[in-house]
Amino acid sequence: MGETPAVTAVLADAEHRIRTGERFVRCDLGSVANAGLDLVDRLARLRLDARRRHCRLEIRTADAELVELLELAGLDGVVLIER
Repeated sequence: MGETPAVTAVLADAEHRIRTGERFVRCDLGSVANAGLDLVDRLARLRLDARRRHCRLEIRTADAELVELLELAGLDGVVLIER
């Protein structure tokens, strides 16, 4: 599924905050419905960018479907997920 405008805005904000040097960024994904691998890929890339910039990225209010996809992709130990 494609990203909704709300999710796109949240991810763009997180990218901006990481690139401007914030050390801790929370990304609220409560508005995600029907998460797909495209979102998992974008989160993995966002996490990699955060790591390179010494930033801690936390995913908040992720629904069970997104958490399961992150686990299946092996990213549950890489992306900090607030449950």
